[in-house]
This record gives sequence, C-alpha cells and structure tokens, in this order.
Amino acid sequence: HETKSTPVGVQWAALSDSSGIDSFAVEVSTSSSFGVLKFADTVDGSKTSDTITGLYNDTYFWRVRAIDNAGNAGAYSSPRGFLLDTAAGQVGATAPADGHETNNASVIVQWNALADSVGIDSFIVETSKSSGFTSLIFADTVDGTRTSDTLTNLFNDTYFWRVRAIDDLGNAGANSTVRGFLLDTAAGQ
Repeated sequence: HETKSTPVGVQWAALSDSSGIDSFAVEVSTSSSFGVLKFADTVDGSKTSDTITGLYNDTYFWRVRAIDNAGNAGAYSSPRGFLLDTAAGQVGATAPADGHETNNASVIVQWNALADSVGIDSFIVETSKSSGFTSLIFADTVDGTRTSDTLTNLFNDTYFWRVRAIDDLGNAGANSTVRGFLLDTAAGQ
C-alpha cells in the first residue's frame, strides 16, 4: 500500500477470548523481522485500530497481537507493509549554466533525473523575467521520464527558469535553484 497521508491508520479484526481481550500491542518497523521498532503502542482491547505517528518517507511493516485479561500475549499477526511518501525530492538544474548568453530563441533547459520511492509523474518548468517569479512568461508540465524542455516565445531579454518534480502520489518537490540567461538575437542599432 502506498500513502502520502500522515499519520497512518491501521486496522485489524476484533477477537474474542474466554477471559476477554485487555489490549492490543501494535509494532512498526522498517524491517519485516522487527529488529528495530519505529513505533510501538498499546491500545484498549475494545479498539480495532491505531494511529501511527512519527514516521517519515520509507517502507514500513506493522503487526499487532492481543493480550487477554489474564495477561497472556497471543501470537503476532502476519506483517503488513506500506510505503509512506510525503514529498518529492528537489531537482537539480544542469543547463544552461547560470548567466548563459544565447542568440537562439528556443532555449533548451535541462535537469538531473530524480529517483522517488513511488516514481516521478511529471516536472513543472517555469520561466520569468523576475528571479522572484512574480509573473510567469512560460510554464510547461512534461512527463516524468524527461529531463529537458524547450522554452519558446521568448524575446530579447534576461530570463530566469526553475523546475520542480511531482511524484506519482501528487507530492510536489521544492523548486530547483533558479538559473538565469540572456537572450539576444539582434545586433544593436
């Protein structure tokens, strides 16, 4: 199961015992062998769910066991896993170099490929005449398998560009470092 929601909720079936169910012990680990616990909780025996907190982007496994009113602990359930992914990484802009000068009105911008635990859905490329991106001159969304885009409809001026990733769960990464370039297609008169 993949999720971007935190905290994570888990549920199990109700049980019965001749002495009654006192509580349930819930454990969470990044390993299905549960060598190191990332979360542990004990909930009242009348409950069949728990809320897991304090987790960050990773693959996790959880299990639960009942403790009856006589203090006997049952066997743990089979481990169940989930992938928590709450953010996409930051893309690194690679070309053109900051301060680049060109006379080509179609500027190709490039960035590094980015790995993400659930995959990259797309990249958003933005261009502005302001390094603060107060207004956009060009914006494009390209497939997550691409690592470049062509900026079009630009005229002689200084421009700034940035790119950010959107992962398959819809999480947006931080914008890349802003890079600027000068487009000059005509000689002075």
